[in-house]
Amino acid sequence: MKKILFLSLIILNGIFVFSQQYKCGNYQKNIIIINNKAYHSDSLDVLNYDINLDITDFTNQKISGHTLLKIVSKVNNLSNIALDLQQLTIDSIFVDSIKNTTFNYNDTLINIAVSPYNTSDTILVNIFYHGTPQIDPSSWGGFYFQGDYAYNLGVGFESEPHNYGRVWFPCIDDFVDRATYDYRITAKNGYFAVCNGTLMDTTYNGNNTHTFHWRLHNTIPTYLSSVAVSKYVAVR
Repeated sequence: MKKILFLSLIILNGIFVFSQQYKCGNYQKNIIIINNKAYHSDSLDVLNYDINLDITDFTNQKISGHTLLKIVSKVNNLSNIALDLQQLTIDSIFVDSIKNTTFNYNDTLINIAVSPYNTSDTILVNIFYHGTPQIDPSSWGGFYFQGDYAYNLGVGFESEPHNYGRVWFPCIDDFVDRATYDYRITAKNGYFAVCNGTLMDTTYNGNNTHTFHWRLHNTIPTYLSSVAVSKYVAVR
């Protein structure tokens, strides 16, 4: 009985020590992440995201398109624009309508070298990209293709940070930066795209697709930005 009790105490103590080390490790990791995100928000303010996406490839579960970011510099001599985008392929980047070839991307962070901007300068960054959007390791959060449905969940339970806008559009993915949104989502005929805000118009493209333009005038953080595409029926 004493041996069993002694062994139980050893196991419980080991679990406690591991738990404390795990929490400490995560705490230190979170500090690093928070500091990095603070740097994003301290130097940049995104005013508007104009997300243009083709969500028609349910077979291969891929998205493609571009996002135009209207950004204001919050510092003088800003020479680098850092944005979050997770494991998508970047086709090209334009800064103020000029193609930028000096950016680098590590599947998590985009760093765009630019000629220095000063406080209150407005910058237009247009990023073209495609690929298979990610799902959080917990299976809660990310971008999903399920049957006739394509949609996002803006928070990843296991991801650090938990914001998960970056899996489907380039952004400052934190709880601090807030922006307005335009969504121009192309879907197959028979499908309906729903996003935040008000449906402004629907364009029929003539190639068995149509594009829905939604606009959100209120500012929100990236994790609240949402899209869903399926065979929805609008009830007016």
